[in-house]
Amino acid sequence: MSAARAVLFGTKDGYAAIGLYALALHSASRHFFEGLGLCVIAGLVLELWFSRSRDRLGAGVVAGACVTALVAYLFIAGLVPSLPMHAPDARTMRGQLAHTAAGLCAITIAVLFAVGDRLGTAVVRSVVGGAAGLTTIAAGALLMSISSSDRTGPSGEARPNVILISLDTVRADHLGCYGHSRATTPEIDRFFSKGSIRFEAAFAPQPWTLTSHMTMLTSLQPDVHGVNAEHGLPPRVLTLAQILTDAGYLAAGYVFDLIWMEERFGFDRGFHIYRRFYDDARSRNRLVKVLLDDLKVERFFLFLHYYDAHSDRGELPYQSDPMDRTELTGTLRRDFKVSESGGRRGTDLLWWMNQAGATLSEEDRRYLVDLYDAGLRSLDRALGELFRQLEDRGLLDNTIVVLTSDHGEEFLEHGKVLHTQFYDECMRVPLLFRAPGRGSACSLPTLVGLVDLAPTILELCGITPIPDMQGRSLRALIDGEQDTADRRHVLLVDEKGHQGLRTATWKLLTTGAGRELYNLCEDPGERLNLLTAGMVPPHAEFLLRTLEQEQVHASELRSRVGDSGNGSISITESEAESLRALGYLDEDF
Repeated sequence: MSAARAVLFGTKDGYAAIGLYALALHSASRHFFEGLGLCVIAGLVLELWFSRSRDRLGAGVVAGACVTALVAYLFIAGLVPSLPMHAPDARTMRGQLAHTAAGLCAITIAVLFAVGDRLGTAVVRSVVGGAAGLTTIAAGALLMSISSSDRTGPSGEARPNVILISLDTVRADHLGCYGHSRATTPEIDRFFSKGSIRFEAAFAPQPWTLTSHMTMLTSLQPDVHGVNAEHGLPPRVLTLAQILTDAGYLAAGYVFDLIWMEERFGFDRGFHIYRRFYDDARSRNRLVKVLLDDLKVERFFLFLHYYDAHSDRGELPYQSDPMDRTELTGTLRRDFKVSESGGRRGTDLLWWMNQAGATLSEEDRRYLVDLYDAGLRSLDRALGELFRQLEDRGLLDNTIVVLTSDHGEEFLEHGKVLHTQFYDECMRVPLLFRAPGRGSACSLPTLVGLVDLAPTILELCGITPIPDMQGRSLRALIDGEQDTADRRHVLLVDEKGHQGLRTATWKLLTTGAGRELYNLCEDPGERLNLLTAGMVPPHAEFLLRTLEQEQVHASELRSRVGDSGNGSISITESEAESLRALGYLDEDF
């Protein structure tokens, strides 16, 4: 029973199918021993049953065989104890075949228990010997997979594991550790209060899940990597996962099942395991737990993308646990609508508001923010479960944990909702590093971007970033050393390729509608466009010249990177409808 269960679970893991034979060996052995204790107990109970039934009428033996077959089937198929992450999905052909195989194994086991002694001593000895042999092989495989794991670099130094967590649509100023007045993220605050670095001024390159995540993984700006709704990643571009894989890491990506995160855009490049799940954070944690059990014998890079804070297609714009809505909205309201919207709900309503130029009363705007905070609190509680898994396994002694977001969210600060503009509510994101060996936590005001993420992770792992990366490593800052990189500005790039600059004092935006310039020290809310107000400061000329230089550099780098070749992408009408419902496409797409 234990061996059959291990084979079925190992097949569901799929490691052997993608060439991860050492991991498959370890996983199958672990599954074998996890089930062995229960099998021994069940075997003793069933043997007692049969020993009392064999001298009586055959009905007892038949009943016992049926019970044995049922118990064996439920156990082998992962239904009792319930393990939904490994139980085959009966709605698919492969799942139906798996259940059939589990049933045949169960019947075979029941026959052996019922009439095994009548088959002769040789058969019984063969079965017992085979079971003992399987146990010995599994134990040897488990020890071999543990001892064969290589966790050092070429110079013999220990290399850390890396876990990169991306929380889709999470703006920095709504986290407790970034100064939010509400208890939205107590678990994140606690976890990153030890041995961590918090970057106070981290910015996304663009408020779009697709392009911003690709910048995280390539250290190229959106107008250089060229990924958009119609083009995937050019073949010449190396991703963070590829570089770590070449250095001996096992790379796994567990992301939300969103069109923008699909393999066709190039997100799976370099990952041994890349899987998309349409689930919430709590459900995902059960899958991550199983993966961590297997990965603990490997040096690994794990990319986790959570979508829980993003607006939704449900009745309310942002989903959350009822307890969090009650706590953070004051009263549990069951409705959120604009009378002129034609009955639209959820993200569709928010998208309509942007298109129609609609607004909200201050009470409704506050309620919208409350719903967002409630969703963030529910996500944070689930992340607490993940953090405790890491702590309980002792992984933090040799694991870098990075938490960030692809963009923020706006609540009518500049007349719109969702994340369609380049103001700080959409562009400023959390960036937290927890690294082994660090003492107390600290925060840094240094201006950084998501483009800096990949080279930082590589240097923390003792790997030299590739020359074409546009980001600059933050390793010196994380290690408390002097940073020599020029960090006077970060780039912002819109979907049409127009660039902008954000410095500690100034923000310069260039869009199809014109240019905007803000003095962030005097106008942190970005209300007064100095260029249209006729208040052009002397520094504006320097900013424009810097922007021109960045545009020339981006053009040169783009020519080296190349294009997508034959990698053009078409969004089907059904996919477009799904994206419109999430606020990603306009009606004319």
